[in-house]
Amino acid sequence: MEAFLLHIGINPADVFAAFTGGVCASFATQGSRPTLIGVISSIIVGTGVGAYGGPVLPTYIGLKPSGFWSFIIGASGLPVLVACRGGVVMLLKMRFSIAGRKMEPGE
Repeated sequence: MEAFLLHIGINPADVFAAFTGGVCASFATQGSRPTLIGVISSIIVGTGVGAYGGPVLPTYIGLKPSGFWSFIIGASGLPVLVACRGGVVMLLKMRFSIAGRKMEPGE
């Protein structure tokens, strides 16, 4: 299994760090009443984002990739995706509300 993960470009240590970051984020973002779907989706998203982004994103800002960065990126994966989704939804609502308006003479 380790050889397969290394073949597709995933370091197993980064996957474990991203997984633990996703677990921490799932319980931190779900509050006092976590749902099963919320916890599982947060773990999956945190693991995916951290496993692939952990080695790449620190390199862009001039830092050495490590398990610490995979953990941090895994923990922040879901809140970042939720914020991006919220921004896109807000832009779409604004776009369609402007398109649905009737134009008055002089506008």
